[in-house]
Amino acid sequence: IGEKIRWIDITMPNQQDIRFLKSNFQIHPIILEELLGPSARSKVEVFNTYLYLVYFFPAYNKKERSSYQSEVDFVITKNEVITVHYEDFPPLDEFRRQLENEHFREKVFDQTYHLAYYLLESFITYFEREQHHISEKIEEISQELFKNKEEELLKEISYVKRDIANYSIIVHLQESVLKSLASKTQSFWPEHGKAVQLFFDDLVGDQLRVLNQINNIREIVNGLEETNSQLLTSKTNNVMKTFTILAFFIYPLMLISAIFSMNAKDTPVIGAPGDFWIIIGIMMASIVAMLLYFKNKNWL
Repeated sequence: IGEKIRWIDITMPNQQDIRFLKSNFQIHPIILEELLGPSARSKVEVFNTYLYLVYFFPAYNKKERSSYQSEVDFVITKNEVITVHYEDFPPLDEFRRQLENEHFREKVFDQTYHLAYYLLESFITYFEREQHHISEKIEEISQELFKNKEEELLKEISYVKRDIANYSIIVHLQESVLKSLASKTQSFWPEHGKAVQLFFDDLVGDQLRVLNQINNIREIVNGLEETNSQLLTSKTNNVMKTFTILAFFIYPLMLISAIFSMNAKDTPVIGAPGDFWIIIGIMMASIVAMLLYFKNKNWL
């Protein structure tokens, strides 16, 4: 794509793609070998004729309900930007559609650093949109919060917190990569001086904005979790209170039953007419007395 400046995009590279890069660009064999598969870490390296960038971004796995680390590699020369990725990447498809706008296309393909900047800018915009599934889940949790579903919500909140943790780790690590990239741009494009660094400094600011947003989302989730935990604790305390009161009701009945079941000669009531109903009456009176006592103490 482009006239003076070219954009070459390679999806799931194979040996044929590597041979193409080797024959057309002066790329080090170690870098070519790295391009065959995902890298272990993000990084920026500057060579004589090209700049090599490994950039990670968060993608969402609906089955696992969590963000995972995906990757786009850049090889930037004076006249080309080569992107290599190992799965379909929606922001690149959107970026292609944007290029149908002639004004935008002319702006992007003016310099390779313009093309690299706008590609990375589209990725960061994608990061922000990837937060939407988290925000939607938070909205669902907040609507269900006072509907006696504390145990179900505890599980849902745990999923969201794991997703946020994975997302923020991935995005946070890219901040240092973008700062490193911005600091090296003047040495790679010395003819453009300070102007080129301003573009990539802008990316660092955008990345920081994304981090601030996810931190705000984390605080909201923590607040929902705390509220849900308080509701669950209150619910548990009420259950324990009920069982405790039941135990207090049962204890005097067991005591009375044990007293009158003793095989003693002088046990009162036993043997008298209606002794069974007298004992039942004593038990019922004990229950009523306990009930009135608990009511008086506001325990019921």
